Amino acid sequence: MLWAAVLYLALILMTALFQRSLIYFPDTTQPNLTNAPAGTVPITVETADGLTLHAWWLPPPDGTSENTPPENTSDNNAANDAEIIVFFHGNAGNLDHRMPKIHDMAARGYGILMAEYRGYGINDGKPTEEGFYHDGRAYMDWLLQDKNIPADRIVLYGESLGSGTAVQMATEYDVKALVLDVPFNSTLALAKMRFPIIIGMDFLMKDQFRNDQKIADIGMPVFIGVAGQDMVVPPAFGRALFDAAATPKKLEVYPMAGHVVLNEFGFYDDMDLYLAAIDPDTAPTQTAQSETGATTRTD
Repeated sequence: MLWAAVLYLALILMTALFQRSLIYFPDTTQPNLTNAPAGTVPITVETADGLTLHAWWLPPPDGTSENTPPENTSDNNAANDAEIIVFFHGNAGNLDHRMPKIHDMAARGYGILMAEYRGYGINDGKPTEEGFYHDGRAYMDWLLQDKNIPADRIVLYGESLGSGTAVQMATEYDVKALVLDVPFNSTLALAKMRFPIIIGMDFLMKDQFRNDQKIADIGMPVFIGVAGQDMVVPPAFGRALFDAAATPKKLEVYPMAGHVVLNEFGFYDDMDLYLAAIDPDTAPTQTAQSETGATTRTD
């Protein structure tokens, strides 16, 4: 019994010490810009805690590629209503690994800010939850202040772990919509599922990404997609997040999809329709159809 207790305590200690290596799996090689859609340019942003982050920016087809003087912003953008996707990717790899999704969105006419986190690609720093929020704010401020993009054209997009940053940004910035691709209610809930023998996870875990405690206070339209065959973030976790969200909201279930491949099963078609239904006169707080239901794709 004594040895069992010692081994169990050692397991808890190891989990506590190395927990972030179980959450973040960055590729620290430099992403290849030539893999991105034509017109993509590299950018840098400065975080509040002093990091310079490197990311990519694809201006929308309307030509919003250079700074617009604030006094002319509304006039110049009156006819330029292409949405800007702020893309926060998942926990593994770097931007290079998201190019199929980025090309798909670019082909649909979206502008895309491809955010890259601290500790990923060539960026300095170490990945943490609070660090990711600093990174997200730096990218949002770059769009809103440096590029003068109207908030009602911005769509926050969170893929898997990126849903944590996207949800947090949605609590701080009032934009057109929040799109979540195989999200979770919290990494704490996922950790409890993966490591049920470890007690005290609520106190041990540093980066809990409590989407479930934040999403009810978000007033913008929320579109969530979950994958029926997801073994990384089982669909129950995305459904739980949807249940916690305020309206207007919509859930699409893709029974045959696995983790982070919803774009291969019609997710972007459904996203297009959802974003198009948002009433421009009342955005970002209502949708024309006030969708609150869940549907399942059968194709």
